[in-house]
Parts: sequence; C-alpha cells; structure tokens
Amino acid sequence: MLNAKKSKLISVIYKDRWKEFHKYELEFDDGTIGTIYKKSENPGVEENTEYDYTINDKGTIKIIDPNKPQNYNTPSDNQSVQKYIVRQSSLKASVDFWKAKQAKGVECSEYEIISTAVIFEEYVLLNKKPISMPF
Repeated sequence: MLNAKKSKLISVIYKDRWKEFHKYELEFDDGTIGTIYKKSENPGVEENTEYDYTINDKGTIKIIDPNKPQNYNTPSDNQSVQKYIVRQSSLKASVDFWKAKQAKGVECSEYEIISTAVIFEEYVLLNKKPISMPF
C-alpha cells in the first residue's frame, strides 16, 4: 500500500501524450515531482491548492478524492473477508457434494447441506478433522 502525502501543488506542466492519455508533470511544495495521466486535456488539479496524493515507484501520482471513500482494508478486515470467502466456497462445495449424491438417489435436507458446509469450513479454517466424513 502506498502512503498518502499532503502538500500544496506549486506547478502543473503539460508534457505530452501517451496512448490516449495526456501527461502532466506535477510539483508539490514538499519537493515531490511526478506524473499524472488524464484522458481529457484538463489535468483536474489547480496550482496553489493542497492535495492528498500518493506516488508510486515509477513516479505516477494519484490524487486522492476526499469525497470518495478509500478501499484500504485493515488486516482484521482481510481476515473477515477471508472467512467469508472460505464460508462461501464451503457452502458451494457442500451443494456440489450433495448434488452428486442426489444424482445417485441419495436425498438430503437443507440441514445436511449446511452441516456439511460447516465441516468443510472448520477443516479449512481450523484444520479440524470431522469425527466421521460425510462421504
């Protein structure tokens, strides 16, 4: 993740085009110099205005829109997302498992589908091996 900076923009210079983009060189009063790429001829920034921005190792600047929420996940958010992904894929695997069993004439209930999904989820997240396997 790139660290955001905050500084006043002191210079905007049009450089040239790259593919369908217009390239602008930006200079901030903290000494940062980098490039932004815009599809329009308007750079979307004004000199003598303070901006939050990031700059990558190639020198590309991204102006952070204060009205747009940033999508930076914290480690705890990532863990929650991973748990939901595991839970969802376990449910899908359980449904597929029971579909295959139904094709062989074995009926199941919603409870059995959910129970199997929980077994799969616990196996993935906790390495908990079931007492008896559902297959």
